[in-house]
Amino acid sequence: MEDSLEQQFQRLSQLEQPVLSGIVRQAEPVTLAQLRTILQLSPSDLYNAMQSLGRRSLLENPSQATNSTAFSLAPVLREYVKSQYPPSEG
Repeated sequence: MEDSLEQQFQRLSQLEQPVLSGIVRQAEPVTLAQLRTILQLSPSDLYNAMQSLGRRSLLENPSQATNSTAFSLAPVLREYVKSQYPPSEG
């Protein structure tokens, strides 16, 4: 399974990798507005990255019951991304 995750991760664009990392750093599912603030991406860059990650089935959308849509990662993917992007100190 790790080889499969490695292949998926290596195919991610320069925009997709920090978006996954930004999602992983949050304890709870994160909204697009929160991601924009955290990552300081333009709306179009964030939209494109999220669309691509969604097409790859790398995002979970657990909070559709609320008015704002929030995103998370599957637990296995979350742990893999954490190992690729350990939290920075500071």
